[in-house]
Amino acid sequence: MFRSLLLSALILFLLPVAAQSQQSYSVTGVAMDDTLNMRAYAPRSGSVSSVPVVGRIPADGVNIRGTGNAVDTGGSVWLEIEYEGVRGWVNSRFLAEAVPGGTNPPPVDGQIVKLSCGGTEPFWSMTIRRGRARFEDPNGSAGTRVTRYSVSRWIKARGSLSDHVIYMRRDDGGRPAVATARYTGRCSDGMSDRNYGYEFMFHDGFDMENAWSGCCSAEGR
Repeated sequence: MFRSLLLSALILFLLPVAAQSQQSYSVTGVAMDDTLNMRAYAPRSGSVSSVPVVGRIPADGVNIRGTGNAVDTGGSVWLEIEYEGVRGWVNSRFLAEAVPGGTNPPPVDGQIVKLSCGGTEPFWSMTIRRGRARFEDPNGSAGTRVTRYSVSRWIKARGSLSDHVIYMRRDDGGRPAVATARYTGRCSDGMSDRNYGYEFMFHDGFDMENAWSGCCSAEGR
C-alpha cells in the first residue's frame, strides 16, 4: 500500500501541472543588460545551469506565447513558451502575464516602470522602460527591424496621473522620437476580446512617413 502511494506521488510530481490556457507574456525582473534563457526542458533536479539553453529573450522581450504546458518543480513553476519561432522553458517568475478580457487599473501614483505595447496589421511591438525603449517591426523590407532608444524624458500630462508623454532618442544617430500613452481601460487590438489599459501613439522623427498606433499594458512600481 505504501509503495503504491509513493509511486502515485512520484508520478504526480513528474507530470506537468494541469494545462493552462495559452497566454501572452512579456519579460519582467531581468536587468536590461541581461537576457532570459530558454531551457530545453524544465529542470526537475540538480542545477538549472545543467539544462541546455535553446534560446535567449531580451530583457524587454514581448509577444511571448505560452503553449499551455507548465511544470511545478516544487520550488517554482516553469512554463513552456514560444518566442520568435523557438520553443523552450522558462521560470514563470520572469514573465508578466497578459490577462485576456481585462486590464489592470493605472498605478495609483501614476508611476509606470514599464509599458508593453503593440499593434496589428502591420504587427509591431514596443517596450518602454525608465531609461530605455525597444521597437520591433517584423514587416520591414529587409525583415525584422529592431530599433533601440534612450528615454530622455517621461512626463505625466497636466491634469492627469494616467496620461503620459515619452521623449526618446535613437541609439543610431540620436534622432528624436515621441510617444503618448493615454489610459482608457478599453483599448482593443481588434483581434481578440482583450482590453488593454492604454491607447498608444508613437512617431519616430527618422521615419517621417509613418506613425504607429496601438495598445499597451503597464507595470507600476
